[in-house]
Amino acid sequence: MVTFLLLPIVTNVAAGRLPESWQPYLGWSWLLAALLAAPLVISAVRSGRSAETSPSATVAQTATADRSGTAVQVNGPATVTVGLPAPPAPMAPEAAPAPPAAWLDRARDDVDHGQIFGARDALERLGQALHNPDGDRIISIFGEGGTGKTTLAYEMVKRHAVDAGFTRIAWTSAKFGHMRALGRIEYRRRAAAEWNDLLIDIAAQLGLDIDLSTYRLSERLTTAIGESPDPLLIVIDNLETVSDVDLAMAFLDQPAMLGPHKVAVTTRQSTAARSSLVHEIAWRGLDEAAVRDFARHLADDEPDFLLTPKDLAQIVSVSGGLPLLVKMVVRLAVHEARPVDEVIGRLRNAHGELGGRIGPYLYEKAMDSLTTSDGVGEEAATGLMNAFCALPAGLSLSGDDFFELSLIPDRATFDRARAAARDLALIRGADGNRRFAVHPLLRQYICDGARALS
Repeated sequence: MVTFLLLPIVTNVAAGRLPESWQPYLGWSWLLAALLAAPLVISAVRSGRSAETSPSATVAQTATADRSGTAVQVNGPATVTVGLPAPPAPMAPEAAPAPPAAWLDRARDDVDHGQIFGARDALERLGQALHNPDGDRIISIFGEGGTGKTTLAYEMVKRHAVDAGFTRIAWTSAKFGHMRALGRIEYRRRAAAEWNDLLIDIAAQLGLDIDLSTYRLSERLTTAIGESPDPLLIVIDNLETVSDVDLAMAFLDQPAMLGPHKVAVTTRQSTAARSSLVHEIAWRGLDEAAVRDFARHLADDEPDFLLTPKDLAQIVSVSGGLPLLVKMVVRLAVHEARPVDEVIGRLRNAHGELGGRIGPYLYEKAMDSLTTSDGVGEEAATGLMNAFCALPAGLSLSGDDFFELSLIPDRATFDRARAAARDLALIRGADGNRRFAVHPLLRQYICDGARALS
């Protein structure tokens, strides 16, 4: 309104069109115009400042100030105070490389492998069991010695444990000695001899703050595991070397050990009948194609060492699918500059230096357990295993032939002995358990007299 009132006056003054009687008052008109225009100017200034302190303007100012290193402080809706340059935000310390998991260091003492052969299906089943949130609390990898059960457990944990939610892992071994690829048995002072030793090792690896004295140790550890907010994974390698497997399963099969925690065991003695929580995956070793692939893979490390078709056929025959024996044959042939058939001859000689170590390492403990099994006894155990001496190596027996050749007087005793031998991984079922066989080296160990069965 002020602008419209002043505009005609100013324009007419400029054009000299006002009456002469107005001339004495023109000087006051400029002062009046300035006074009337002042509120308009003040209002415009205030509107501008209000716009500058709107949220979008504040964000823009803050972003500009952040880029220039100047701190911007907003005090109320209409006042912006620009301060001194803000000190740079403290930089987070550089993250140190994560230390290798403690279980890996433990497991690597027990595992000696590179590429995995013939185990894809088994590892898939193990991974599914580990991921199962509603069951499979105790995962048992069961089979005879030398099949690579420890390697399977290692790969299961390495590939699947973290994805399954397990970041606190304990790996312990109940085994004193390990057969190395050159036929040497290595004993470790750290290996656990008693169940309490295993429990102390598990508690230490999981960082459970409990009294480690042996009195009621199992009860204290069970309570600590049950109270852990994090899912715990415990791996017990070679559980069959613990003097009382039933004691171990009694510890594992408790309410406090239920989900979200899990236990994986490797064993030559079946644990399926000891707990309803056990998911037992039997592992017999490599099939023929995997044995050949594995042997070629090992031989590739020595460019001048070539395996012939005859060599490969002999390795398949003597190994019976045991990766330990495949590795032993190839590495001894390379290391000792011997042909494969000569190494195999030494391996098959149950009374020789090499064969005399292999047989007891793989079978002695299981044979002792068979003779002392309830309802079996030494006589039935002897007859059961001697039945395989009546036919050439590599062949299997039907159930009826097995019973007749065992010379066990009654079928009930035979059935108990056969079931016990299966649970100790001494015999192998085939064709839906209609036929039965033993490993070629076990047959020689028994039938050549290295094992004192009569």
